[in-house]
Amino acid sequence: GRAIALSFGQADYDVVCADRDVDLASKTAAEIEELGGQAIPIQADMTTHMDVQNAINKVFEIFGDLSGVVHVAVTESQTSFTELGEGELMELLSEDVRSTFLTLKTTSKMLEEGWFVLVAPPQSATEPHMLAIRGALTGMVTGFEETFESIRVNVVIPSRSASDPKHDAALVKTVRYLASSAAEGVSGHQLLVNLPPPPKVIESLLP
Repeated sequence: GRAIALSFGQADYDVVCADRDVDLASKTAAEIEELGGQAIPIQADMTTHMDVQNAINKVFEIFGDLSGVVHVAVTESQTSFTELGEGELMELLSEDVRSTFLTLKTTSKMLEEGWFVLVAPPQSATEPHMLAIRGALTGMVTGFEETFESIRVNVVIPSRSASDPKHDAALVKTVRYLASSAAEGVSGHQLLVNLPPPPKVIESLLP
């Protein structure tokens, strides 16, 4: 999410960083401003309908318009299927599926036209419950695309979990393309993005 937000900011988009952790949202917004962009942080729990509604209302209040939404729903679990507790399963469903449902539903009511890009849990999460969550997300997007023609919606599935802007550049590039005018007419697609291995610890210590 941070790498995507920074990229949009550098491309002269007005960016709204919505996160349950307002400190993280504020840090990302500050980085965008340091790069010359315009960004505001909003504290919002995207698994709560009122927070989602308030966040989008705030965008219209400040900027007067909304061109599109990037929703990052990448909560994953490495717990084996046989050891997965009901509580952890419900948390996964809430963080990924419920948040996507609420954000997509609210967006469809507020936008006459625009775009919606969903970043789903990585392909590397292979436990049965993670396959089920990705299936629910891709199915929701497919159904939405068949129902709402004015909003183009696509899913991006990274090959692995997020690392850093440099090593996640291909993912950011894909999201930026789907948000651009060049992607007009591209909707209902699932795009798998192969990412290079993340840096080793020793690499991250180099200047």
